[in-house]
Amino acid sequence: MKRRLLFRPERCLMCLSCVLACGLGALGIDDPRELPAGSKPPRRLAMTLVAGTPWPVRCRHCTQAPCAEACISGSIVRDAATGAVLHRPETCVGCGSCRLVCPFGAVAPDQTGDCMTKCNLCPQDATPRCVAACRSGALVLGEGDGDDQRKRAFAREMIGGAAHD
Repeated sequence: MKRRLLFRPERCLMCLSCVLACGLGALGIDDPRELPAGSKPPRRLAMTLVAGTPWPVRCRHCTQAPCAEACISGSIVRDAATGAVLHRPETCVGCGSCRLVCPFGAVAPDQTGDCMTKCNLCPQDATPRCVAACRSGALVLGEGDGDDQRKRAFAREMIGGAAHD
């Protein structure tokens, strides 16, 4: 079953608790007071304002992920079970080719600059930390291909109701 991170901008308070939870989770800690001095969490999720509306800068786990195609070391791969585009830092050479081709600006260098980092949808957790931290319900975890079905229905409507599957 595919995991999808869905964002509802009308519910976002721009509190950045999702960004904090994601960064701390990447470092393997729960309390920001445990953050070692001088360390900086990797940027896997960021928030920005687009025309006054909050919007997350995050990996969209594209169907044909340009970052995976551009990765020269094979560090970015698709997980067939979850549909997530995963980054394996242990094989990353930090060349940045994935960052150059990402249309969403979702790939960033880590603290050392020797490796890239991106959202992996927290495969080790039942619920990604950013979703668990979002108290307003702006970030939610979706399952399945419901979005694809909506797109097909819209396409059918646009071409006059002809059945194309």
